[in-house]
Amino acid sequence: MHTILRSNHLSLAIKTSIAAIIFFALSVQTFGQFVHPGVSHKLSDLQRMKHMIEAGVEPWASSFEQLSSHGRAQHSIAVGGLSLLANDPNALVEFNRTTDNFLINDSTTAYLNALMWYFTGDSRHAEKAIEVFNTYTTFRRNTEIPLITGRIVRLLEAAEIIRHTYDGWDPADIQAFEDMLVYPGYSNTTIPQAAIDSRDVSFYWTIYNGDPGRIGNQGLSAIRVMMAMGIFMDNEIMYDRAVRMLRGQPHRPDDVPYQSGPAINGGQQVTCDFYEQHDLIGFESTIPDFGFNEVIGHYIHENGQSQEADRDQAHALGGVSCITGMCEIAWNQGDDVFSTLDNRPLLGLEYYIRYNLSDRLSFPDQPEPWEPTVESGEFFQRFVRNGRRFALKINPGVNCDQGNVTRGTLDTFPVYELPLAHYRDRMGLPSDDYKWLQRGHDYLVSQIGVEGITDTIQVPLYGSLFYRRVSPGDPISGFDSDGLPEFAMNELPMTIEAENFDYFPGDGQGRSYSDNFAGNQGGAYRSDSDVDVFQGAQGDIYVNGAGSEFLTYTVNVPAAGTFDILARVSSPFTGSSIKISVDGVDQTGVVAFPNTGSFENWRSITLAQDVPLSQGVQQVRVDMGGIAMSLDSISITDILCGDVSQDGFVNFLDIAPFIALLTSGNYLEQADCNLDAEVSFLDIAPFIASLTGT
Repeated sequence: MHTILRSNHLSLAIKTSIAAIIFFALSVQTFGQFVHPGVSHKLSDLQRMKHMIEAGVEPWASSFEQLSSHGRAQHSIAVGGLSLLANDPNALVEFNRTTDNFLINDSTTAYLNALMWYFTGDSRHAEKAIEVFNTYTTFRRNTEIPLITGRIVRLLEAAEIIRHTYDGWDPADIQAFEDMLVYPGYSNTTIPQAAIDSRDVSFYWTIYNGDPGRIGNQGLSAIRVMMAMGIFMDNEIMYDRAVRMLRGQPHRPDDVPYQSGPAINGGQQVTCDFYEQHDLIGFESTIPDFGFNEVIGHYIHENGQSQEADRDQAHALGGVSCITGMCEIAWNQGDDVFSTLDNRPLLGLEYYIRYNLSDRLSFPDQPEPWEPTVESGEFFQRFVRNGRRFALKINPGVNCDQGNVTRGTLDTFPVYELPLAHYRDRMGLPSDDYKWLQRGHDYLVSQIGVEGITDTIQVPLYGSLFYRRVSPGDPISGFDSDGLPEFAMNELPMTIEAENFDYFPGDGQGRSYSDNFAGNQGGAYRSDSDVDVFQGAQGDIYVNGAGSEFLTYTVNVPAAGTFDILARVSSPFTGSSIKISVDGVDQTGVVAFPNTGSFENWRSITLAQDVPLSQGVQQVRVDMGGIAMSLDSISITDILCGDVSQDGFVNFLDIAPFIALLTSGNYLEQADCNLDAEVSFLDIAPFIASLTGT
C-alpha cells in the first residue's frame, strides 16, 4: 500500500486529429492512495480464504473445490485470444463482437488463475494470468457499447491480485497493459472527442460517462470497471469519478464533467402491459452532471423496486447485484456506499427476492406469492431517468413476451453471501431488515450447497469462499505513511499489539470495538475510531479501556493445538479485569488483576493455559472491566516452557542459557516457566519438571 506516480506513455491514434494532439498535450499524471490489492479482495480477504481452505472449514472448502475444478482455473488452459493472433496479427487491435467473446472468457481464466496462484503458491497460475494480460495489450479501438466494455471487470480483478502478490509481471508489460486500458491516454481536463467519435479509443473513454442513453444495468457495468481501473492504475480522480457518479454527486472540480441533461425524447416505440418505450434523440445542456439511470437512487426506487422490474427479473437482479459488488469495492477503499439512501441496495435486494422467492415458497408472513401493484402502492409507475421507458407494472416475463418467464428462475444465483456479509455480519442490522435476503440464501444452500460461478458478469461468484466473514472488521498490522490500513492476518502464535484491533470503515462502535465515550481521548493513534489510544513515556502505544468496553482481533490458527493466553495490563484502580473469547466462546473467564500503581506500570498476567483452538480464521474478543485500565498487548502463544535455546526441545542444551538468564535479570518467555512475567528462582522447579518430563 503506497502512493505511486506513473507516467502515461501515449501512443499515436490510428487516425490522428488536431483534437487528439491537443488531448495528448493536456494529458496529466495522477496520484492515488489506495489499499492494494483492493478491488474486490484485500490482502486480509485473500488470507482468510487461503487459511480456511487449508483448514478445510465449510463453506470455504466446498466453494474452493468448485473453483479449483473449474476448467478456467487450470494453468494448462489455452488463452483463446492467441488463436485469433495465430491467424491475424492485427486481430486484437479492435474490441468488437468477435474479440469480446474471447476476452470475456480469457478474463475469467485470468481471474480464477490469479486466485489459484494465491491459494496454492503455484506460479504457473500467475504466469497464465500474465499471459492473458499480455495477449490483449494491443487493443486501440472499441466498437462495443459500455455494457460490453464493462464485462472486462474480471480482467482487472486478476491484474490487481497479480500485481500486488506476485513479482513476475514485468513492469514494461504492466505499463503496456495500463496504456491499453486508457488509450489514447488518460486526461482529467480534456475529452478526446474526435478519437471517441471515430472509435479510436479503448476502454476508459468508452465508459467514462457510464451509459446515459441506456437502461441502468448497462451504465452500472461501466462504472464498476471504472472503479476497478482507477484502483489498479492508482488514479484517484478516475476512482472518485465512478463513486461520485454512482452516488449521484457532481464531478470533482479537477475532473471533466459528466453528461449534462435532461434527455431529449422522441416518439413512442413500444407499448405493452408492462412498460412504454420512447426514442432518445439527445441531451440538453441545461443541467450539468445530470445523473442518469446508473445512480443508485435512480436505479433502486425508495420502495426497493428496481428500475428494470417492469422489464424482466434477470436484469432486475443483475443491476442490484452489480451495485452491491461496487459497494464492496468501495468499502475496501474505506468508502461506505452500502449505506447510501438508508441502505437502498439492501432494500432493492429485499424487494427482488420477496417477489421472486414467494412465487416458489410459502412463508408464515407471506403464504401467497407477493404481487406488488400500483393500487397497493407497492409498484411505482414512473419514467427512468433518461425518459426512454415508463414503468406500468412488474414483469414476470421478458419485455412484452410472457412466454419467457424469469420470475422465480434465478433463486440459485450466487448473490447472497456478499450483501449478507455486510448487512448482517459487518453491520449487525436487525434480522427483519435482511429477512428475504437470508431466506434466499437458505433456499440456495438447500438446493446447491454453496455459491458457485455464473456467466453473468454483473453477478458475483464463489461468494461462499470470497465473502463469508468471521468478524465485522478486518485485521491490520498498522498504517502506512499515507494513513491507509495495512491489512494483514494475525498469525498465531503471536503477541498482538492492543492498538491494532480490527479496522472498520465508518462507525465500528459495537462491531469491531466498543467504547463508552465519544472520541479518541488519547489521540496517539487510530483516529479512525473512538477507542482511547495513548503513547507512554517510553514511546510505546497502548489502549485505555473500562468496564463494558471491548476490542476484536481476527486471527488465524495455522494448526489445531493448545495455547496459553497472556495479557500485558496496568491500572491505578482496584477491580480491573479482562476476559478473552474466541469465536464467541469464553476461553478465560473474567480474570481480575491488582492495582499496578499507574497506567504505565505494566504487569503481564496469564489468563489461561492449554486453551484448545481449532485450525482456521477466528475472532478474538477482549472484554475489559473495572473503572479504567490499560492494555498493551495480548499474547496467544504455544511457547514450550524451558526451551531457552529455542530449538524445539527441552534438554541439557537449555540449562546453561537458563542459568544465564536467571542471574542476568533479563526476560525471555521460554524461561518464564511459572508465567509470572519474570525470570527468577521461582522458575527453577517448573524448569526442572520440563527438563525431566515430570
